[in-house]
Amino acid sequence: MLDVSKARALLAEQGVNAELIYYDVTDSTNARARELARHRSEGTPCVLVADEQTAGRGRRGRSFYSEANSGLYVSFLLYPDARGEQATTLTARAAVALRRAVALASGLSADIKWVNDLYSGGKKLAGILAECEMDSEGKIAALVVGMGINVYKTDYPEEISSIATSIEAQIKKRICREELLAALCREMLLAIEDSDEIYAELTYGREHVSIATLPGMRERTIVASGFSKAYAMTGWRLGYTLAPREVSKQMLKIHQYAIMCAPTTAQMAAIEALRAG
Repeated sequence: MLDVSKARALLAEQGVNAELIYYDVTDSTNARARELARHRSEGTPCVLVADEQTAGRGRRGRSFYSEANSGLYVSFLLYPDARGEQATTLTARAAVALRRAVALASGLSADIKWVNDLYSGGKKLAGILAECEMDSEGKIAALVVGMGINVYKTDYPEEISSIATSIEAQIKKRICREELLAALCREMLLAIEDSDEIYAELTYGREHVSIATLPGMRERTIVASGFSKAYAMTGWRLGYTLAPREVSKQMLKIHQYAIMCAPTTAQMAAIEALRAG
């Protein structure tokens, strides 16, 4: 079982301002978070975590294997100041937060695959499912981000045994789930409020160059409205634009749909083109 007292102490120690709700067993932390959102006014972020899920869900209605004492199954109930069309960018931020937390708690550098999954050694390590509750004006009233992380070795069902892995299987040692939870909460709350440079980590493990990382450029760079082309998935910022509000909003829509659909072949072509000058 997860040591809830230890988890709460670690959250307090790291200055994480969030309510923690724990279940020994539940059907789905996302389902519980969405139910809570309907009866809870906007306020402090809430973290719902379970030791076991009986009906864990992934994208497109797929199930997520959630055995007791083996993983970390958590959902964040958040209240971002964002519109519905920005949900894809918030999912990307969540993926970066998850990758950072795993690295902090275990030293494992995992890869982000198509924003919703974390992979290591060619196998799936974790998955993300984001769901929104909208208001009448098209703004996000509540955002639920669920994450299922395979932490310890276990006997996976036959149908996923060849494609699933765990942190323990990759680094050959057990880590503290409570420390992973604390790191994840901290990184998640930071990522949701971070700048668009969060995309610098959506690089599938490859190196990138960001304008703001060049000597003296962070102090000299002002971004009024960021816009990246699909190749931003490689980690390079290909340009910035300043435009009237309505034009920027339409460009943002193009960006959000395009950035999630950049094929690997196009990304590799962009990398080679940049290398060749």
